Amino acid sequence: MLERIDEYLKQWREPIWDGLYRRQENVCRQRLVEAWEAWHGLDADEGERLAISIYLEYLEHEIEESFATDPERRAELIREALHRLSRDVGSWLAEIVQARVLLSLRCWAHACGVLVLDRAEVDRLWNKVPPEDIDHQTWTYVGMWAFSAGELDYLKKGYRYFVTQPIDFMRDFSRQRFKVMIALLEERCQRRDLERLIELTPHLRHAQWLGRNIAAHCMEHEIWDDGLQQSLDDKVRSLRYAAPQTPLRTKPEGQRIKLGF
Repeated sequence: MLERIDEYLKQWREPIWDGLYRRQENVCRQRLVEAWEAWHGLDADEGERLAISIYLEYLEHEIEESFATDPERRAELIREALHRLSRDVGSWLAEIVQARVLLSLRCWAHACGVLVLDRAEVDRLWNKVPPEDIDHQTWTYVGMWAFSAGELDYLKKGYRYFVTQPIDFMRDFSRQRFKVMIALLEERCQRRDLERLIELTPHLRHAQWLGRNIAAHCMEHEIWDDGLQQSLDDKVRSLRYAAPQTPLRTKPEGQRIKLGF
């Protein structure tokens, strides 16, 4: 349902995401300015224009939060964005985009400890978005929430998405991350799966997430050891001392990936 909107937004979303990963604040802000300028001259109906503007506001928040250095300021920015993006939009198409960005942001707020998110609110937002419009970013944030909340059904849906859809961004890492999260909750995670996840970790922010969540969970359940910690430390060190890069995009594989573990 959102194919036209997502295709239009791709020209701004990808350069901004790349700039966020590379820590290029000026690039991100300039692309956002260009996106808003293009929006003002956009030949589209009012519903499409409103839907696009909501997503641009979300991108604006991502830039502001990403480059804010004070944790309290970042939390404040998240709360402000949630309030601003929750307004009445009065368009069914804009409401779908709104629900999708709010779902991502609410899950992120939960992961950051800013605002606790319960299953009922996830279901409410989820049910507003057609299944085909739940994208890579939304699944990533929903997965973070689902793992912390122990919601296996959402994790399994997310894993199916990453192994059946033609994903080109962080494809292998995303699949492995969901695989490990499911296996951990089902208490059947193998050491080789954790080693593979560390190996595939593409960026420092993902390595830090892995340490705070996956490693911490493993330690609580006594399945983390010195060798895994050394591998994670080595990965963090290599990513910290390298220039920040965008995770590689790869050619989509379609549905050739076999389901299962």
